[in-house]
Amino acid sequence: NKELVRNTLILGFGQFIPKIFSLITLPLLTVYLSKEDYGFYDLIITTSSILVSVVTLQIQNAIFRFGLTANNKNERNEYFSSALIFAFYSMLLVCTIIFLISRLFSFPVVITFLALIIFLCMGLYNNIGQLNRAVGNNLKYSFGAIISTLMNAITVVVFVYFFKLDLIGVILSYIVSYTIAICYLYLRNKNKYNISLQYFNMSKLKEMLYFSSPMVLSSISLWICNLSDRYLLTVFLGVGASGVYAVAN
Repeated sequence: NKELVRNTLILGFGQFIPKIFSLITLPLLTVYLSKEDYGFYDLIITTSSILVSVVTLQIQNAIFRFGLTANNKNERNEYFSSALIFAFYSMLLVCTIIFLISRLFSFPVVITFLALIIFLCMGLYNNIGQLNRAVGNNLKYSFGAIISTLMNAITVVVFVYFFKLDLIGVILSYIVSYTIAICYLYLRNKNKYNISLQYFNMSKLKEMLYFSSPMVLSSISLWICNLSDRYLLTVFLGVGASGVYAVAN
């Protein structure tokens, strides 16, 4: 019971503090970003979140599940390595396809490239975060979330307020904050697992995907209920209306 209360408080702390930092940065974003820029920024984050779930087949949930029940460190390494290698190369393949398609429709190269980097960072952050939970480091997992949002708040001030980079500055702040959080989460626990190609195990990967892939439908359903309205607003009223709606939410 004590362990349950402790872990609940730790995870709650890791969810609550980032929301405070988000509230702090919101006024800065609404002042220095146009409605259209904020709308694009929100669509990038929203699209990345659903793409991570679909492309990786929710394998981060399998990381937590099978990491907890692994019989030894070697088996845990096989589960973790198989999942991360699958997730990384799946996301890399999708990034390549999206970038090639974007060139056909003449989307801005810099924005497209940075948005794809966010997608990669978000996927890696989600998966590496679950590695920490699977080995029992809920405190470090929560600190990772706090570090991510704290660095995001700091870099938003630097890139948007001082350097006047507007939308590109916001995207860069996400990339920097995710990268720092990923490094912290991985390096602080590298003694508890070893991620390597030599540990890749196809049977372990199939076992994990069999567990996690059905959750993709649940993720898509939640996304449709909570976030799909942004795309409808963008189609019918423009990206500026979507930006105003995102701030209101």
